Amino acid sequence: MKSAAELAMEKANKVSGSKLPKLTDSQKETIAEIRRVTKAKIAERKIYLDEKLFNLPDGPAETKVKDTLLKEYNDIKEKIEADMQADIEKVKVVQTL
Repeated sequence: MKSAAELAMEKANKVSGSKLPKLTDSQKETIAEIRRVTKAKIAERKIYLDEKLFNLPDGPAETKVKDTLLKEYNDIKEKIEADMQADIEKVKVVQTL
């Protein structure tokens, strides 16, 4: 059974007429591991954020702290996801060399 990403790539290839090289099983496993690790890192940061938010008392001053914590979390999450995409691209490039 093909993943949604594989189906989307096939459809894109048909539309654009380009043919991208297929990933090896090893590359697919490596990419899956990269995604698992990324998901775990994000979950870890979310738990940390939830702990911090839970321990803050309610009040106007704390609202600013909460907003700051949420912004930091989102920034970190975006960085982790960008790193994941870069790592996946490296795995894909190895095949074409």
